[in-house]
Amino acid sequence: GTNRFCLKKPGVYDLVPYSCHKFQQASYKYDTAQSNELVLTAKAHLMTGELHVLNIEGGVQVVLTNLDTHEKVTVETTVTDTVDEEGFILLTYQMWSNPGQKYQVKPHSADL
Repeated sequence: GTNRFCLKKPGVYDLVPYSCHKFQQASYKYDTAQSNELVLTAKAHLMTGELHVLNIEGGVQVVLTNLDTHEKVTVETTVTDTVDEEGFILLTYQMWSNPGQKYQVKPHSADL
């Protein structure tokens, strides 16, 4: 989407995007004298998921298999303080993914 920012005074600014997207550059220069638009195109997206488990004896990982390349990535889950209405503990996980990628998600634990 489009964002507009009001700057207090003319000059050269560094724009550092903090987002669930990764862009071509970590930061961008913007010169108010040139008034060009900055176009940022995401090259990766932060994929976030959650698991609901009854108990946690050991660590829980998530194995994500890319459905196109069959490459597997294992990520650790983070235990939250959230317990749902059925008594399940909420775990979350995150990983960066290229646009359009599809994954099979499989929980993994020594206790499963």
